[in-house]
Amino acid sequence: AADSAAKLNLDLVATRLRGKVVFLVGAQQDQVAPLEYNFHPLVAAVRAAGAATVRDTLVNDSHNLPRTEAAVTDAVWRWVRSDCLGEKK
Repeated sequence: AADSAAKLNLDLVATRLRGKVVFLVGAQQDQVAPLEYNFHPLVAAVRAAGAATVRDTLVNDSHNLPRTEAAVTDAVWRWVRSDCLGEKK
């Protein structure tokens, strides 16, 4: 939960993603889980831990992503096709 994010050991969580293909979505207008406290540190920890591939996507939306559902869906499909299925553009 966002209210306990500060207690989370990001390095420990990130080591579980070593060698994995990871996709993370952050919302630029998120007041519940601000990017600088939650998203950016997680992306950095996952990269430092050695994830095989890290895709981080930012959308101009709030915590529950109501206005950018199509943008998030498109980003997920691009990620699945390129990083998970290995399809070329």
